[in-house]
Amino acid sequence: GRQYSNWKYVKSLHKHLASGNYTVGATVQGTQYSNWKYVKILHKHLASGSYTVGATVQSTQYSNWKYIKSPHKHLASGSYTVGATVQGTQYSNWKYVKSLHKHMASGSYTVGETVQGRQYSNWKYIKSLHKHLASGATVQGKKYSNWKYVKSLHKHLASGSYIVGATVQGTQYSNWKYVKSLHKHLASGSYTVGATVQGTQYSNWKYVKSLHKHLASGSYSVGATVQGTQYSNWKYINSLHKHLAS
Repeated sequence: GRQYSNWKYVKSLHKHLASGNYTVGATVQGTQYSNWKYVKILHKHLASGSYTVGATVQSTQYSNWKYIKSPHKHLASGSYTVGATVQGTQYSNWKYVKSLHKHMASGSYTVGETVQGRQYSNWKYIKSLHKHLASGATVQGKKYSNWKYVKSLHKHLASGSYIVGATVQGTQYSNWKYVKSLHKHLASGSYTVGATVQGTQYSNWKYVKSLHKHLASGSYSVGATVQGTQYSNWKYINSLHKHLAS
């Protein structure tokens, strides 16, 4: 349901389409595809130039991707215009795409991208965000359909960008202060969480492996007091992980 006018974020888009959760609608040799469930085969077809996708790059219409490698180089070299406003500076091409990519990933620059109706003011966590978009969960009232990319979602939620919270057996947990005992309780199946994972309803977490993914995904709030130090996010997740583990 989202219109992409260029291939700026082609990697994440590829994953996004590959999940089959979204409808793109491509006519391939007279056959209508409503999603990209068979993206590998289709990817090869598209790359061979046998099929028509249609992309407008610097006002030039490409009806297929027969020469996909060379356009990719062209885009990266700045021969074509993509247009991005980074920290108030208009970039008309991607001549310095490598350094720009690093800058964007570090969060030093503001891009302002609206993804699935959510406004992102920067790309500090761009790697996990890419996967996050392709994943599935209910985050801050937004419904994601599955947990295919739970690892990256874990990174995104762990960054402290979102607060979710959870109700366990009628008790609202807003943080991870008692994470060790809660983990044991949940793992034993003594408590009811009620989560739908890939279409399967779990009324408890008897199977700790799934639970671990659920907990790690940030279904519970982040903020934790560890050895007297208040962590409001997971910026220092490595050290916090060690603290919690100890």
